[in-house]
Amino acid sequence: MTTTTSQAPEALSLLGGTIFIRIDGSETGGDYSVLEQVLPGGTATPLHIHPREDETFVVVDGEITVLRGDENISARAGEVVRLPRGVPHALRVDSPSARIIDVVTPAGHEEFFRLAGEPIQELTGVLTEGAPDMERIVSAARQTGLEILGPPPFEG
Repeated sequence: MTTTTSQAPEALSLLGGTIFIRIDGSETGGDYSVLEQVLPGGTATPLHIHPREDETFVVVDGEITVLRGDENISARAGEVVRLPRGVPHALRVDSPSARIIDVVTPAGHEEFFRLAGEPIQELTGVLTEGAPDMERIVSAARQTGLEILGPPPFEG
């Protein structure tokens, strides 16, 4: 099995950023998936729980804050944040933008992004503007077993 591909990754627009599905679970027998998230400053995810997946964020560029359980974790380029399944968490981008590699085990979380996001046919550098479609995000979460607990828990 190889994880190198000459195809462009699947790209989706969500929360004003771009999500690239770098390695789909179908390529790993469902063991893991690898996503790349390119997010603008101020992006914040709702507080949520993955009941079946562990996530590991590798910050490639920028700075983020992650609420994991009851602890706030600041991470910048080169740092890693582990998010065990079953632990409430949320992410906020603190720098003008951030690029994060998101390793998810087992695979499956990529389906949430497909349902919640909009496919990007051509990368133009223009990101989605306006308020996120929370009804669509909540529906995607429900369909994929993700539990949304509430709005982003960050101040300011």
